[in-house]
Amino acid sequence: MVQGKNTSSFKTAGILSLIILGACLLVFQSYLFGNETFVFGDIGSDTKQQYLMQYNTIVNHLRNGSFSLWDFNNGFGVNMFGLNLTDPFLMVLYLLGVVFGPEHLASYLVYFQILKIVLAGIAVYYYLSCFSLSEYGKLLAGFMYAFSGFMVVWGQHYQFATVVVFFPLLLFCLEKTLVGKKYKLLLAAVCGIIVFGSLYWGYMCLLGGGIYLCFRLVQLNGRKIKEKIVLLISDGCFMLLGVGMGAINLFPVAALLFGTSARLDATTSLSQRLLESVSLWPKDYYKTAIYNLFSSNMQSGSTYSYSGFSNYYEDIHLFMSTLFVILLFQYLFTIHRQNTNKKHKITQYAAVALIALCIGLKCGSIVFNGFSYEFSRHSFLFMPLFALVSAMMLDRIIQEKKLNILGLAAASLGMLAVYGKAYTYLGEAGYAENAFYMLVSGIGMAVILWLFVQKKWKVPSGNLYLMLAVLLFFNITSDTALNYRNRDTVKKDDASYFEDTYHSSVGEALAYLKSIDPSFYRVEKDFVSASHSMDSLAQYYHGVSTYNSTQNGNIAAFVDRVWPQLYSLGDINHYQFKNAVHDSSLAALCDVKYILTKTNDLKVDGYQFLREVGDIYIYRNEKTSSLGKFFTKTMEEQEFTAKRSQLDVEGLLSEVLVLDDPDSEFDSGIRISDGQLKKYNKKKAADLIDYDKIDTSVCQVSGSEITAYDQHFINLPVNQTSFGKYQRVRFEFTLTVDFPTYVEITTNDDRHYKVYVRKDEPKDIAFNILPETEKITIQINEGKVNAKLTNVAAYGYKDAIAYNEEAKIEFTDPIRDSMLTGSIEVPEDGMVMLAIPFEKGWSVYLDGIKQEIKRADYGFIAFQTPAGSHEVKVVFEAPFFKAGVIVSMISCIIFISMLIWNIRKRSGRYAH
Repeated sequence: MVQGKNTSSFKTAGILSLIILGACLLVFQSYLFGNETFVFGDIGSDTKQQYLMQYNTIVNHLRNGSFSLWDFNNGFGVNMFGLNLTDPFLMVLYLLGVVFGPEHLASYLVYFQILKIVLAGIAVYYYLSCFSLSEYGKLLAGFMYAFSGFMVVWGQHYQFATVVVFFPLLLFCLEKTLVGKKYKLLLAAVCGIIVFGSLYWGYMCLLGGGIYLCFRLVQLNGRKIKEKIVLLISDGCFMLLGVGMGAINLFPVAALLFGTSARLDATTSLSQRLLESVSLWPKDYYKTAIYNLFSSNMQSGSTYSYSGFSNYYEDIHLFMSTLFVILLFQYLFTIHRQNTNKKHKITQYAAVALIALCIGLKCGSIVFNGFSYEFSRHSFLFMPLFALVSAMMLDRIIQEKKLNILGLAAASLGMLAVYGKAYTYLGEAGYAENAFYMLVSGIGMAVILWLFVQKKWKVPSGNLYLMLAVLLFFNITSDTALNYRNRDTVKKDDASYFEDTYHSSVGEALAYLKSIDPSFYRVEKDFVSASHSMDSLAQYYHGVSTYNSTQNGNIAAFVDRVWPQLYSLGDINHYQFKNAVHDSSLAALCDVKYILTKTNDLKVDGYQFLREVGDIYIYRNEKTSSLGKFFTKTMEEQEFTAKRSQLDVEGLLSEVLVLDDPDSEFDSGIRISDGQLKKYNKKKAADLIDYDKIDTSVCQVSGSEITAYDQHFINLPVNQTSFGKYQRVRFEFTLTVDFPTYVEITTNDDRHYKVYVRKDEPKDIAFNILPETEKITIQINEGKVNAKLTNVAAYGYKDAIAYNEEAKIEFTDPIRDSMLTGSIEVPEDGMVMLAIPFEKGWSVYLDGIKQEIKRADYGFIAFQTPAGSHEVKVVFEAPFFKAGVIVSMISCIIFISMLIWNIRKRSGRYAH
């Protein structure tokens, strides 16, 4: 890798852009000219279920003039720095959404993907232009990079494609700084944009760029060690200047991730995780890595029939075309024969070994993934180097007429083995054919490379150039197009999606509620429109449902230990109120005040019919009147956790506040005693389940244990006469199955509670049942399995759930979610709990005096409130945001000053 004069050509870059655009027209024709949008409902459903909804909430807040750094429309509320606020491409998308409306966002996404593919190819072309390489080699390498496996697969997640554009620009700047100073400010600017766009990708890029710089400094000839150290420090300082310019995003995102996000929670120390990660992956990982070197579609594709190590997205992606595979073998077989010094050869072998370790050992992925856990998202770091190797080997073969026959034979055997095997077992339409096309085009390119160097038959070089380019074009477009073909996408003419999401009766119902209730409240639905859990972001209302993979750890604890009925789709990242609509008391605790439904018979204790709007029925949860709840009894969180399984949780939480830090003198004065706690013990209703009427022909009953073999469902008869004794009844059991499945629990065949149960992992299930319930049906949705119900019990309580009605707590609906104002009137000293996520950044002011905030009920904020009337203000300021602004401003001032100084210096030099 020897640097040469800058040989970049606008003509070549223009031709490359046109070729990439031509390929994109073929690959994305159904998205550009057909009925598809770049929003997926299959294995790529994060695009539909999460990302598009996040973009909607940003656009909605901007359009309504309500944008702030906190968003109550996303679950219980989120710090907006947890979204992709500052991705450069997405910022343009947000602007388009503001101008033309959020309902058009889905239609724009494919154009942004094409733009990134083109820019990625151009970026790597200019990076390759830092070396003595032919225009033809750089053209083909740029085309391969533009459609790399990472761009094509992970790029479907929108912001993931951005890093593929900027990382080669970072390498370009590093190369330029090795030969001159004028690009150092550009290096700082690129680093600043990367860090400003994403802390996650910024970390990977800077780490990868730093390692790259060290290798290149070792290779650099004609410089003393001292000069190289100065270069390293100088480039490091300018990269840090870029980090400083991006601090406005870096600081608050880092504070969020390391402060309250559950994503970085770990049960082991960093050193222990690193030691454990110095190990091999399971063998299936290496099989998938090899397949993904040859194609992104060798183990089926983007649907659920994928047979790779992990899943279609999260497996490591290494594909750059079959031509790259051929050239990679050439490179590995000829490093020792390069016309360069020993130091260059050793560093290249070291680089190959390091890349192999980063791919082949778990520690590579854990280091690049922020030391949290193994995740193969770092392969984009190797792609520019793959492009460099490709261009180098093309020049060696075409210009120098040197071809390693052993390497060519090895690559050909690899193609025959991988593509041949894939052709025999891939059954899904199009995949076997693609394997055949890849094999034929690969062998064709191998023959053309051989024709370049053989002397017996003279084929005009122009013909060979054209044939190689055409076969490469076919090879890449065939594999790339298959990633987007026959996908489950949101259709442009899908009226049920767009109308139900953006122009339905839900909007009218929300407008009605706003006209009659000026307070802050939460609304939820027992049906879905645009997504499983994030309709509120598109339809602009406060709810509790969400899909959040960086969920606030305290809210995650609340849901896990208090309200697990919110879990949906078999994982801990999806919260769906539809699954917990029967929990009116816990809904009240979280101030879910209104429920929208499409049924006119929502029979849940506490829900009162309010109004019919279009096809929507509005119900009022009469158990809540405010975001805040007043308590005069407290309990230590540790004690609650230890005794939770013995307690009537709903009843206790309506009267007792669970605090994580009850050591102060005030808290100790209102702490519940052991005697008082007995009031909240569970009370069994032994006669509620009519065990004598259970059909024993389909299951076995032994005490509180029920075992069913090879059954679709289990029916549990309910003794109606016993209901008259109780105000409320709760049914609980533990379910174990021998096959992972969704289980749907219904009462009287009309109230549905869905839960995912994993094989041989006992699942505790609990839900409220209504007095008119005649039977409880436990239905297995994924075929017949063997199921065992243990700890089957019903609990009955003679008192209804009621929160303190003497206190008056009111909050007006805010213009911006980062500041709530209201009033509190309480009859005695106590604690007020607000159903706002406990997270750094929140402050509470009572009559202008800042209060100490405590964590309550695992996930919410609480503060002491003396008797009397008070004005209250609750404010959110993103942690370290102000510090980030200051650092970014200082860094930008330094950058601009240096830029002006350089311009003046250059102008003075020219004038002289």
